[in-house]
Formats: sequence, C-alpha cells, structure tokens
Amino acid sequence: MTREQTSVSVRNWVARAAGITFLTLSLLLALLGAATPTLATATAGASSAKTLVTVVHITDFHGSLLSEDVDRRSGKRIGGAAVVAGFVEAERCSAGGEVLLVDSGDMMQGSALSNLTEGAAVIEFMNSVGFEACAVGNHEFDWGVGVLEERIEQAKFPFLCANVFSGEGDERPGWAVPTAVIQKMGLKIGLVGVVTTDTPALSNPKNVQGLRFEQPERIVNELAAQLRENGANLVLVLAHIGGEQEEDGTVVGPIAAFTSRLRGVDAVFGGHSHTVVAGTVGAIPVMISASNGRAIGIMRLQVDTSTGKSVLIEQTVKPTFVEEVEPDEKVESIVESFRKKFAGEMERVIAIAGEEIRRGSLESPLGNLICDIMRANVDATIAFQNSGGIRADLDEGPVTVREIYRILPFENTIVTMYLTGEQVTQVLEQGTSNRGVVQTSGLRYSYVAEDPRGERIKTVTLEDGTPLEREERYLVATNDYMASGGDGYEIFAQGEKITNTQIPLRDVVIAWMEALHEAGERVVAPELGRARRLSLKSMELKSIEGDSE
Repeated sequence: MTREQTSVSVRNWVARAAGITFLTLSLLLALLGAATPTLATATAGASSAKTLVTVVHITDFHGSLLSEDVDRRSGKRIGGAAVVAGFVEAERCSAGGEVLLVDSGDMMQGSALSNLTEGAAVIEFMNSVGFEACAVGNHEFDWGVGVLEERIEQAKFPFLCANVFSGEGDERPGWAVPTAVIQKMGLKIGLVGVVTTDTPALSNPKNVQGLRFEQPERIVNELAAQLRENGANLVLVLAHIGGEQEEDGTVVGPIAAFTSRLRGVDAVFGGHSHTVVAGTVGAIPVMISASNGRAIGIMRLQVDTSTGKSVLIEQTVKPTFVEEVEPDEKVESIVESFRKKFAGEMERVIAIAGEEIRRGSLESPLGNLICDIMRANVDATIAFQNSGGIRADLDEGPVTVREIYRILPFENTIVTMYLTGEQVTQVLEQGTSNRGVVQTSGLRYSYVAEDPRGERIKTVTLEDGTPLEREERYLVATNDYMASGGDGYEIFAQGEKITNTQIPLRDVVIAWMEALHEAGERVVAPELGRARRLSLKSMELKSIEGDSE
C-alpha cells in the first residue's frame, strides 16, 4: 500500500466513524494525526503537472446562522455561520490560501432569521465567506420560484440545477443554470448541479407547478463530456441527493445508485439525507457533510493535467465545534445585525416546557402535541401532520418564538375537510411504513409496516375507542402541504368542503402556548400509544417510541 493509499484508507475510516459519533471523529483525528501520512508526504515527488485541489463542502445548512446547537454526545456547542466561516478560513490557510468552497443545497429554509428574510440573511453569509457554487435543493422552492430568483440575483455565486425543465419541452427555466466553470489553482474546474427527483412530492405543488424533474444521470454524463471538451481539468457534481455509509465503508442509498451510473466525473458532493458520508462508489469519491452547519467536508484531489486524471488524496468530514476555531468576525457582524432586527419578537418567552419534547419519524411526543393543538383550534375530530414538517425538538425550559420557528419553519396553514372513515384509513395507509408514520390526533390504530400499502392498517378507532366507521364523515384538519398532495397524500383531494383557513399553524402553536403560560401551566408531552406496530413475525402488539432525526 502506497503512502497515498494509506492516507485515503485512514481518513476514510475516520470519516466513517463520524457516522457513529462526531466526538469519536474528533478524538480519532487527534490520536491518528501523528500516524497518518501528511499531505506533503503523500504528494512528495509529484511532477509539476500535478495540482492539489482542496474542496470544502457543506450541505443542508437550513438557515442555521446562530451558534445555538449542542452536540448530544459530547455536550459541546456546535455550528453557526460564524463558526462555519472560521473553519473554512482555517482550511484556506492550511491549503495555502486557496480552496474551492461549494454547497449541495437546502441552505436557506429552517430558522427564524432565515425565514423572516426569505433566505436573504443566509445568502449574505455565503457571499461573505466566498462560496463558489451551490446546488438547488428541494427546499429552495419553499417560498416559490419568484423568491428563488431573488436569491439567485442576490448571490455572488451560481445556483446550479441541470435536471429541471419547463413543462414537457427541453428548455430549462431561466433560473436553472446547469453548469459552471471555476478558474482556480491554475485549473478549469467544471461543476454540475442536480436536485432529487422527489422534489415535487416534497414541495407545495403550487411552488413547482410547470416544472419537470428529470432523472439526472444521463444529463450529468452529457454535461461532464461537454465540460471536458471545453477544457475542464476536473469535473465535480453537486447533487442534492442523499445516502448513507455502512460500517464497512460501503456507500448506499440513492447517492450510490446515482454515482454508479456516472462517467467522466471526478467526485460527487451529495446532500438531502443529513448524513455523514466519506467514501467511494466505484472509483468516484462521494461526500455528504451532515447538515445545519454541524460539520464541513474536506476533500483533496491531485489532478494530473497531462493525463486529465485525478487521484483522491484525502477526505474528511469534521464537526464544527465552537471551541475549536476562531469565529469569523465579519460573519458574526452580519448575523448579529439580522438578530438585532428581529430580536424583540424572536426572543419573547411564550411558555415554559416542563420537559424535553422530542420529534421523530415514528410516533413522537412533539408530533402528538402539534396535532392536538391543530385539532383543538378548528374543533376537528381528527388531525394529521407530516413528520418531516417538524424540524427540531422542543427543549426543556423557556420557550421563545424563535424556537417555534425552528420547530415549524414552513409557512403552513391549517386546512379542514370532511373525509369518510375509509378515506381516513387510506391516509394512514399512505403515512405508515418502515420509514415512519404520519403524526395524528384523535385516532388510535395498529399496523404492520412490512405489509404492502393498502394492507398495513389492522385496526382503527377514535381516541375514545369508538370504531372508525367506514362510511361516516369526519371533520379532519391537516396542513396545506399535505392537503395539496405533498408526500403523496393525494387522498385529501377527495375530501368534501375543503377549506384553507389561512391560519398559520405556527401562529396557532404560539397562541396555544401563550394561553397555557398565562394560566401558569407548563408544556408537557402527550402520552405515546396512538400508533402501535404489530410485529410481522409474532403479531404481538407493541408501542412505538419516536426517534429523533
């Protein structure tokens, strides 16, 4: 094994450990530092035709401008725009002053500061740090194409999106730039951006109306070939496509399937799944750098301009612990200016949480609470909320408006309608699988997740134990995303007397908590047990506890 191979092997093993715990990654880097061949050693003797390229990667930032997160395993503060900028600057210094800084999408939606500015605060941060390019993620459509175009105009870097087209034709919308060429380190670096084809199902239909999301592999291969023909020394793909890495280092999931079909590409930088990946698919390096600014990815590629080939020297995903870097003062100033602008309202305490209330993809205490609040607000019999619309846990102690924005960042309104018992069951069939369940209020049901859709739900009653009658009509509340068919909930379109109340779900939650606070009560979690899973093998009934993502 050569020194270069040793460096890649050790670094990949360390990065895989990050999938288990960021703390382990940090310690291993420190412990292995003396034993791991340095970059200078690994590239010693390289000819003048060989150029070392350092790529710094983040993804799924989701508006996480403030340094307010704590790593659960280590107890350390982690992330924030100024901290991320500090790590980027440290990598620039380490690389001799020049790196390629890229993003794989979903950078804006998700926090109060970002949402209140429709992403403008995040773009200002990215401009300041010097991002070279980003991919368009599915959440870039959350405020509609008009706002996306405004953010593209604001940015000093290109938003790349090669696999989105207008209508049925071959033309891309004007904002969808497929590629970019960056002159860096004496090289022409070609970039291609693509977004998950799941975007229509994950977006409010009105925000992606008239857009067609094509499978990206053929498109990427054609564009990569064009970039090569036009003199690109290196071709990198920014893909808002997710995946995972198994303990043996194998990269799995959509990002693996996507990468396995690529030709003429030197590396793929993924996103969407909020996971840590630092491995290879075939001969192509693949990286996903967690989410919310909690980590940055570093990949070093040696490019031989005489042969047009690249070699992976190193790839690492490292946590952005606040204590390990000097925050960038300019970015701190940018974030503070936005924080001050909205501080009065955002820091207002609206309630006291008597305990931590967790979210999850399975039945969760926070999902139950939000559904209960929604249902009570419109006096419905049943309420549904998609798990993916709940983006953070509710911490114990004082609850601020800003925290509710973190939990419910989307501008969803409450929609009411009448559904029959049979249609309610179909909603549960759609919302129940091995991947998780829809959050509910007013129902108790059992299911077998492994059964095919249409056969998963075994029993359903109202919360008082009354059987759900097949032909009976029930008043149902949900959010406008689900009511519009988001996440595949097309059954809602069959409801009667469908009414968008135009009442923001976030405002309803805030008002409910304020009333509880005024009454001198604390927010506590409802009991679990609404969704009960039947074991496929034993058919024994067991409760499912929510897991936090």
